[in-house]
Amino acid sequence: MECMEGHRGEPRNKPPFPGNYGCHGRTETLRTPSTTLADVPVIVQRGAQWWIDQGIGEAVGWKFFAVSGHVERPDVYLGADGHHGPPG
Repeated sequence: MECMEGHRGEPRNKPPFPGNYGCHGRTETLRTPSTTLADVPVIVQRGAQWWIDQGIGEAVGWKFFAVSGHVERPDVYLGADGHHGPPG
């Protein structure tokens, strides 16, 4: 992120933490642009309201979740954005 902001490419001094500050002070810049671009075809095909309805709570759409490490089924899963674990 330092290079994108015109600084020397070195680890960012913290605080502020990159997840709280983002690029140029905008936290929304941390979402992967390729993920955003991958969402476009299904939004165009099914419509914006359908996409909005896929999320949970205030979140909209889908999100990829990578599960790795010492787990029974490591993989990349697709789920509703806004879901952060099993219900209950």
